[in-house]
Amino acid sequence: RFRREARSVQKLAHPNIVEVQDQGVTEDGTSYIVMEYLDGASLAAIIAQGHIPLARGLGMMIQLARGIARAHDLDVVHRDLKPENVFVTHREDGSDLVKVLDFGIARSLHDPRLTEQGELFGTPQYMAPERIANADSGPPTDLYALGVIFYELVVGELPFDATDVTAFFVKHLKDPPPDPRKKNPAVPDALAELVLQLMAKDPKARPVDDHRVLNDLIDIARAAHAPIPPDPN
Repeated sequence: RFRREARSVQKLAHPNIVEVQDQGVTEDGTSYIVMEYLDGASLAAIIAQGHIPLARGLGMMIQLARGIARAHDLDVVHRDLKPENVFVTHREDGSDLVKVLDFGIARSLHDPRLTEQGELFGTPQYMAPERIANADSGPPTDLYALGVIFYELVVGELPFDATDVTAFFVKHLKDPPPDPRKKNPAVPDALAELVLQLMAKDPKARPVDDHRVLNDLIDIARAAHAPIPPDPN
């Protein structure tokens, strides 16, 4: 499974996804992956440092949406999106370059040998209700996790607070997503509405796909006069 999932990431090949340069097995039977070297910090570390200006946060969100859109276009679902699995390095001009990391529990919709339906892996703080209820792990589960990450980016804290895994599960299943404007009134209405839609309990109520999310984010950035990261395409 380790080797198959390494190959699934190799095929993604996108500037906003960490590059896997090689993978294989050593003479003693140890599996390995060789990834590009990145200099920077995790998104979790950046959020922990304090307030992120809206323009910078939108740039990160746009690049994160581009990376996940690429994965979903090739039918790979990440299933463990969280700030610890998002790395921020820099381009030559000093601007942020976002990389999605750790597809270690990713599921390829074309390869039933990869991590199977029915197995509950992931991080409770970012887990979509349908994954908790029936272990369903289609693309909408990544969209839900994006909503939680975007909330953290603009508010600086998780949308749900709990002391244990079960309590997090209950809140994801039953509690309505909190409006980020209540914690940060400076959040644009369109961005707050996108976050709430991404965190909808019903997967069908979320945006149709990551390309829709990306288009909405670009519109929000333009309205906020925020710079739009260069399109890798």
